[in-house]
Parts: sequence; structure tokens; C-alpha cells
Amino acid sequence: NNVVIGRRGDGSFEVSGGDVAVSGEMNIGGEYMADGSDKGTGTLVIKGGTVTINSYSSIGRTNKGEVRLEGGEFLCKKDVDFGRWSGADGTLDISDGKFVSEMRIYFGRDPGTGTINLNGGVVECTQLVVGTGSGNLNLNGGTLRARGNQGTFIQNSNNLAVKIGTKGAMFDTAGYAVTVPATLGNADGLEGNGQIGKKGAGTLTISSSLDLERTFKFVIDGGVGPIALTGSANTLGEGKKISVALDPVEAEMNTPYVLLTGLDTSYTKEDNFDLPSNNGFYAYTWTLESGTLSVSLAVSENAPVTARYGSDAWEFYNGNNTLIENAEPLAWTTYIFTGVEPAGDLETIGVGHKVVLEVAKDGDAGVTNTFSVASVANAKDVTVTSEEGCAVRLQASETTSLTAKALTNDGTLILSGTISIPSLVIGGEGTLVAEEDATVSIGTTLAQNLVVAEDAKVSVAKGQTLTKNVSGEGEFALSNGTYYGLRKSYMNGFSGVLELGPSTTFYPTMEGGQFMPGTGRIRMAGAAMHVDSGYGVYFDCPFEIVKDTNNYVSSKDANMSMGNLTGEGYLRYASNSNRGPMLNGDNREFEGTCELVGTLNAPPTGFFGNHSGSDKASWLLTRDGYLYRDGLMTYTIIVDDVNGDPVQFGVLRQTGPNAYIRIGSTVNTYRNGTKIEVGAIPGGESVINGKFSVSTVRFTKVGADSWLTLGQGFAAVAGSTFNFSAGGICFNLPAGETEPTSLIGHTVTFDPSVKIRVAMTQAQYEALDLDEEYLVAKLPTNPGYKPETELFVDGVALDTPAAARWCVRFKSFPAVDETPAYVGAVLCRRSAGFMIIVY
Repeated sequence: NNVVIGRRGDGSFEVSGGDVAVSGEMNIGGEYMADGSDKGTGTLVIKGGTVTINSYSSIGRTNKGEVRLEGGEFLCKKDVDFGRWSGADGTLDISDGKFVSEMRIYFGRDPGTGTINLNGGVVECTQLVVGTGSGNLNLNGGTLRARGNQGTFIQNSNNLAVKIGTKGAMFDTAGYAVTVPATLGNADGLEGNGQIGKKGAGTLTISSSLDLERTFKFVIDGGVGPIALTGSANTLGEGKKISVALDPVEAEMNTPYVLLTGLDTSYTKEDNFDLPSNNGFYAYTWTLESGTLSVSLAVSENAPVTARYGSDAWEFYNGNNTLIENAEPLAWTTYIFTGVEPAGDLETIGVGHKVVLEVAKDGDAGVTNTFSVASVANAKDVTVTSEEGCAVRLQASETTSLTAKALTNDGTLILSGTISIPSLVIGGEGTLVAEEDATVSIGTTLAQNLVVAEDAKVSVAKGQTLTKNVSGEGEFALSNGTYYGLRKSYMNGFSGVLELGPSTTFYPTMEGGQFMPGTGRIRMAGAAMHVDSGYGVYFDCPFEIVKDTNNYVSSKDANMSMGNLTGEGYLRYASNSNRGPMLNGDNREFEGTCELVGTLNAPPTGFFGNHSGSDKASWLLTRDGYLYRDGLMTYTIIVDDVNGDPVQFGVLRQTGPNAYIRIGSTVNTYRNGTKIEVGAIPGGESVINGKFSVSTVRFTKVGADSWLTLGQGFAAVAGSTFNFSAGGICFNLPAGETEPTSLIGHTVTFDPSVKIRVAMTQAQYEALDLDEEYLVAKLPTNPGYKPETELFVDGVALDTPAAARWCVRFKSFPAVDETPAYVGAVLCRRSAGFMIIVY
């Protein structure tokens, strides 16, 4: 419900991504209490993501509160207070992102003090109101945006100190009629040229009397509608000028842009105004009569202008194909390249205007034209077209950001260097190419076919449905979102790396056959992939599981197989329906951990093909339950090498008694000669804790401490062969009525150096009767083995005088006709310092 940051003490909350939703209020810096004890300080920092408050919000409620907005969005559905109660102090520092109150913003409401430092980004509200306290509004860049028609956009402005910095005050009227009262006229500490700007349609009225005793600048950034000065005494000093700057992005012919009224007519001399000049393409016309300045845009009859690159310079032609002398490229300009390779700069070519880059339309094919670009934020409405084989290259200048109003590519657009596309959707039917060594980050929709050259990387960080073709030999990375739609037919030409990065969920649209060519690779670095449909689906490409990351792959109603694992990370591979996951690639180079989760209905689930295991990796075999079908056990994990070679596991763990292992490919038989080898990782412990249907198990010790643990739930099918070579075997001490581990009916061979370890709990150890014997395992008769023994309690070896009196011995258990049927490994007292072996 409510969120409080800094209630009594100091509280801070940082958001750098994702969504924070508050159904009630958010209070930062105290929360009113009758005894006055609530005087905490609070800080909210937003660097990305969205914070949404469904009710009222107070920054500095009873004490000091601060919001620092460096990106992302703060959205409050009701009023926002800065400095609510007496002694409270609330501040907003915004350099990027958006701060929105769907109602009013209060300064010093009852009566505290509030401050907004607008240095970038957007502050949006219906009205700025000063209560019984005071406030400070510091405008030095960024935009103040209205949410409706407002005759007093800043109310009770006498208690609000306003400062306009060198970057000026920009108002976005957003289609409304907005009036700013006397506040700006009384602004303290006016710096620079006193720039006041207006964005969007609608009318901005400054009703104060401005002090124009400096070079004052009015900026119109697109849209339609005037700035109107209605103060009674807008004075202008001798020798000073008013500058009018226009950015006619949405301009139509003969559109009025500026209407300055209320000027002192004694200063209405042409020398006092600095206006754009006629440039041969379109002209500004202006009139000054009776204290009113009107500026309009008139477009030339011969527009648009075509720019052709000649032998060594640009040449500009009007609609009659007539060369314009001494011209400069401006609005509605089409650039045509005729077989040459000129270099351009999109920050100076067509700044603020519509630009069309046409390549080889009237000239030679095979031309690539390069533009250096630090940002196309000023080159609005850029369109790229090219003939087949031709291209436009954007060459990054260090780190380049594409944030133009619109960029349409109907040709081939090559991105070179390090380029980010944070919010710009590149439209059109063209192809986007990340050339060799390029790094391209996309924070929006990928709406173009993509080619990723060798050693290039394109990363997408916005969840979406991917419907475009991806080709090339570089890296295509998805992160921080949920992705759908990418299918085999889109990836046929891709032989690079598909990276599924942190916080990524991927739902590929599966079709029969392989998803990616075998020459490609999928890299998982903290991601989940879900295959929801398709039969006979397989991943022939290698999977790299990145070290120190957790990853998940699942299939539903799909005979999905994957393999060729590499890397050192963690992979959980499961089915969420009735068809199991299969590992049938060559996994010998995998050094991480793979958890294979069996299904509840039918095989196949398990290891198939050749070399599907790895003696460098840990393998966890998991199942939550079991069932029977047609009177036969449905086993969970099948181990079946197609060539009959041993399947190798560095560590093999059955996580519970229901995680069954079966050697062979049919329900009730196993393949003769198929073997598994476990225990190859130094210090690794393999655990067999459930049903085990096997031909041969070979446990080989590699390091100083490798073990095969036979758990209390262990049961092996009769006829299995166990070879224990230079390792150790651990029996868990049975508890209660649990049957001891049984190896009766099997061929069991112990190497002379194999140790026997008995594991128990602390409670079991403390309850031991030193004169009682504990049966821990049933072994075949006379294994010819005199073991060295260790006693472990809760995983820790006991090395005490008491522990030294205990060992494992073998004891005969007579059966029918007193014929020894098996012997038991028994935990017993040592006597006179030596081990008792009984056959």
C-alpha cells in the first residue's frame, strides 16, 4: 500500500530498472505523527525503470526528502508535494527521464519549502502551486510540460523564486493554451541570454513584464503556435537585441511561429531584432507594428531542393533543376550520390530538417556513402534509400546515439563503430548492417532485417516479438526482457552467436528440424528458454553455458533435444509436459553443472548419442514423482550411448529416490555392455539415491577425495556390475526401519585402495550404544576386501578417540541351510586397537 523512505532514520531507495508500483502513497523524508517523532530523511534515486504511485506523494513530508531523477520515469496519479509541513524541505534534481504529476505540484504547502532543479528531462503537471510556504524553481535545460489549458500555470508566484540558467527555460504547451504569470518577470539570477523556449502546438503566453536589458532569445522547437508577450512594459536596452530561433520540423507553408506582443514601441527598431535571413530555399518574413512582432515561414515555390555531389563539392538545385548559387542544405533536402564517395556530417547537414539520403539513383551501383555522426538528434526525419548493392554508412564518432525524431531505412544502412539506439524505431523495409567490429545496442523494437558481420555485436534490451531475418557471423544478444517469435527460418543465414543474456526469457517459435545451423552457437548467460511446441525439434548448434550464471531450458509437448554443451555455468533442463528433454550431443567439453529433470509420463529423457556425458561436469538427475504405465515402471533418466561406449560423468547425483536411472533404450531391459563411469572430478562426490538399472558402473578416483555415495533409497537391478577403482564408497547409516543399502545379486569389485565411509547424523552418533552393531550395507559373500574406514557425522570427519574405536567390518548372515548368502558391512567398536573382519 504505502511506501515510506526515511521515516525516523535515514532511508534510501535506488531504482535502475523494472517497475515499482505503489497502490497508496509514497512519502520521502518523514511521515506525520502527532508526537513529532517522525523526522527521518529520505532519498529516492531513479536511473531507469518506472516508479508509479497511485495516490498522493510527498517529497520532504516532515523533514528532508530528495528525488534524483537520472533516467526512467516517476509517475504520480495525484498531487505531489515538495516540503509539506513546517520545517520540511523537499527537492527534485532531474537531469534526464520524466517526472509526472497527473494533478498539481505543490511547493511549501503547509508551510515547508520545496525546490525543483530542472537541468534535463521533463517535468509534467497540470499546475505549479505555492502554498503557505515557499519554493524555488531553477530552470537550466529540460522541459516543463503542461497537461491542460491553464491560465495560471504557476500559481501564487510571488512566493516562488525562479532562476533561468544558461540553458534556458523550455515550455512544452502540448497543444494547450498555457499562461505563465509574473514569475519569469521577477526571476532572480537570470543568467546567459535569458533564453525562453516553446515546444509543441498550442500557445505560450508570458504575462509578466520581461526585463529585456540583455540579448534575449526565443526558441521555437517545432510545432505550431506562438509565444505571446502580454506584459505591459517589456523593455529593451539600447544596443540590445532579441533573437528568434526557429526549428521548423513540422512546418507548413506560411505558418506563423512567433507573436510577441506588449513590446515597448519606443524600441521597435529593426536594429533591435536578430532574425533568420532569406537563404534561397525558404524565407522568414517578419513585421513589427504597434509593439507586436510577427514571424512567419514562407517556403520557396521551387522547394524541395536536391543536393548532388559533384566532383568535389555539393551542388544544390531547385525544383526546376536550376543550380542555386551560394546555397546551403536546409529543409526538405534530397541528397543524391552519383558514383562518388563523399563524407558528410549529419550534425551539420540538414540540422533540424528532413533529410533524404538517396544512393546511386542516377549513377553507378555499388556505392557506399559514409556519414560521420555523433548523434542524429538534430537531424530529424532522416530517410535512407538505395539501389541494390548500394548503402549508406553511419560512422560513429566515439559513442553515437541515434535519437532522431524519425529514421526510415528503405535501403541498406550500415552502422559502424559504437552506436546506441535507445528509443528510435528504425522504420521502412530496408536492411540494417552492423559491420565488422561494430557494437550496436538497441533499446527499442527491431523492425529491420539484420546482418551482423564477423566480430560485430548487436544487443537488444527490450522484450518483443522478433519477426525479422538475422544473418551473419557476429553476435546477436538479447537481454532484460521476454522475447517471442524468432524461428528457424529467420536464422538460416546466421552462423554466429545468439546470446541470451541476464534477465532474459526466450520463447522461440519452433519448427521441425534444427533451430540454428550447426556452425552457430547459443550462449546462455543467466537466461531461460522455453520451447512450447513442435515435434522433432533439435538444437544442432553448441550451447555455451557461461560461468557463474544460472540458466533454464524447458520443453512442452516437444521431443526436444540439445547437446554440444560447453562452458562452466549452471543449466537446468526440464520438461513441463509429457515429453522429456534429451541430451544427444557431444558434451565432453562441458565443465559446469547440468540438472536434468525427468518427466512424469514417458521416455525418452536422458543421455543419448555418443559422448553425451562429460567427466569434467557435474550432472544432477531430478524427478518429483513417478508413475506406472501398462504395469511397467516408467523410468526417468535413460543413459544409452549409441556406440556402446562408456558414458562419463565427473559427478553424478540423483537428487532423490524417485529420480530413477536406467541403462538402455527400452522400458524393461537394458543394453548389454553399456557402461557409465562416474567420479572423475577431484573431490567430487557422486550420489546414487534411487532406482538404478545398470549393466556396469565404474567409479574411478581422480583427485584426493572422490566418493560414490549409495543413499538410503538406493536399489539396483539384480545382475548389475559395480567396479570401485581407487576411490571411496560411502554408505548412509539407515534410520529407523529403513532397509540397509543392498548390493546382493550384483558383481562387486573393490580395488584394495578403496575406502569405506559411513555417514550419519549428529543425532544418530550421539545415540550410539558402544556395545551395539549397526548394519549399514549388504554386500556379496566374501568380496575379498579389508577396507580402510572413515566415520562422517553431518559431513564432517570425526578424528577423536571415540571415533577411533569404530570401524566397518563384514559379518556373515546365514540363510537357508546355513549357507552364507551375503555379508554385511557393519559399523562396530574397535577392539584392542585393531579391525575385526568376520567372514
